[in-house]
Amino acid sequence: MRIAILGAPQTGKSQLAHALTQHLTTRHISVVVLDAPSPEHVAPDNIVLLCGLDLTPMASATQQRADNAIRQALAAQQTAFQVVYGQGAERFTHALYAAAQRAQALGLETLAAHMRQPQPTRWTGACERCADADCEHQLFSQLIAKTKLTK
Repeated sequence: MRIAILGAPQTGKSQLAHALTQHLTTRHISVVVLDAPSPEHVAPDNIVLLCGLDLTPMASATQQRADNAIRQALAAQQTAFQVVYGQGAERFTHALYAAAQRAQALGLETLAAHMRQPQPTRWTGACERCADADCEHQLFSQLIAKTKLTK
């Protein structure tokens, strides 16, 4: 399996490709990450991530032309792709999620499951001593709902 990272100049392609390669390698996931291949050399069964134009406040005309050309080439080949936005770790997390979603769409359930970041485990303890605001909100909402049903 291959993940192709595409994007206009200065959109963080190489940094994202490097981060994904490190992440997948440390988890012993056998996936090749391609750093900025030509859209014409991307196979339809590759996971294709297109870096969005959000790293700078205003995308240059050159970046916009390159982005449009990549999108047109992928559309002409009928190659599915997902656009990845965000800064730093946020972009990496979005890319990992997008890659897992695409892997699942391709029927690669095991690969998708290995690529996903595990959800942080919520603390489960005695509710009467819980100081978690989300937990308190949920309990309060449930009490209000029960009160409305009994009236």
